[in-house]
Amino acid sequence: MKLGKLFLLTGAFLVMTNIANAKLPGYTDGAELMQPKIENGQIDSMSGIVYSQIKGLRSNRALRMTVMIPRDGKAKPAIIYFPGGGFTSADYEKFTEMRTALAKAGFVVAAAEYRTVPTKYPALVNDAKAAVRFLREHAKEYGIDPTKIGVLGDSAGGYLAQMSGATNGEKQFDEGDFLNQSSDVQAVVSLYGLSDLRNVGEGFPEEVRVVHDSPAVTEALLVNGPAFNTFPGESITKDPKKMLDASPLGHVDGNEPPFLLFHGSADPLVSPEQSASMYRALKAKNQDAKYILVEGAKHGDLAWYQPNIINTVVNFFKEKLGDPAKIAESKQVKGGNLKLPLESRRVRRAPLETSSELRNYEFEIVALSTVVFRLFMLQMAQDAVAVMRSGMRICTRKVAGLFCQGCLLMTLCAGFFGGVLRIFHV
Repeated sequence: MKLGKLFLLTGAFLVMTNIANAKLPGYTDGAELMQPKIENGQIDSMSGIVYSQIKGLRSNRALRMTVMIPRDGKAKPAIIYFPGGGFTSADYEKFTEMRTALAKAGFVVAAAEYRTVPTKYPALVNDAKAAVRFLREHAKEYGIDPTKIGVLGDSAGGYLAQMSGATNGEKQFDEGDFLNQSSDVQAVVSLYGLSDLRNVGEGFPEEVRVVHDSPAVTEALLVNGPAFNTFPGESITKDPKKMLDASPLGHVDGNEPPFLLFHGSADPLVSPEQSASMYRALKAKNQDAKYILVEGAKHGDLAWYQPNIINTVVNFFKEKLGDPAKIAESKQVKGGNLKLPLESRRVRRAPLETSSELRNYEFEIVALSTVVFRLFMLQMAQDAVAVMRSGMRICTRKVAGLFCQGCLLMTLCAGFFGGVLRIFHV
């Protein structure tokens, strides 16, 4: 008898569930249903954005960036990534792991190209400053808080990030468009970047240091240019003052934003002393600076793509620029950063087509619920009488049975009301 009741109740529950499922658009017998678990927000990626045009005699060169924008309607801090490339390339679409992690944390993340050798210094610094001004000018369009812009770079990009921060307040690098906007930045992260062009090979074996004394080494080409016509090229040792002026170390004056410097202890290309010397210079000016020496890491190897490194960078920007997840929601902005109203994000189920159809479903639900209720009330009354007949002795089996029935009743009720909610699109 009890087994038959259980089957009946289970069948009633399944009928209610099928009634609800049958009204889902696209449902068919045998289909598996899945409820989405909303954990990640949407990130828009806008590529090919021209942030600066370099005008020449016969043509213009467009400098481009890609911008990743969390779609949350908030005015967020922005990070500009400058890629490394030995001053000879600027592949700004790389280091996706770091950029994606920053975007998932809620930052607007721009990745910008810049001019490289044979174009001479200070062209690349001018480009970095132009990228900052561009984002400030278009802050509303991209959902940016214009008061909070940080920079990030690796290798030559680390040099450029350091130069961007070390030259805060220096106007000689501001050229091009949007000169009404500030090019100052509020936080700097450098991964194995160059800080002092005079001694990139410091501490390396003699055969490496000889290379860095060559007029053909990239830092010499950056500042002095290539050999041409009657100019034979020039070593970095020829004019140390000139090389220092072109180095982040030469611009440290006590007006720097917070710095986070990384370097690998086993870097074979850029001496770890580069970051160490920059750190000492910043601390000598009582600036906010942190230096992390990554044991055994080389130049751009897999160590720099690991979660502990990436998370440290993300947390630094959160600390210095503000955690985007905790920033109070501001006025909604236009474009791809527009926050969708909650109602528009809900999955809309097809309504019941006619009032008669609605009444039919109402009748089925009421009938089934009545059967379920009567069966459980009858069974619980019978069990109560059995306990009383036993002389009010505690019957472990009966008590356990009542408990199980109660649990089953709650489960079925939850399923029942869930079905009702789904049918009526609540």
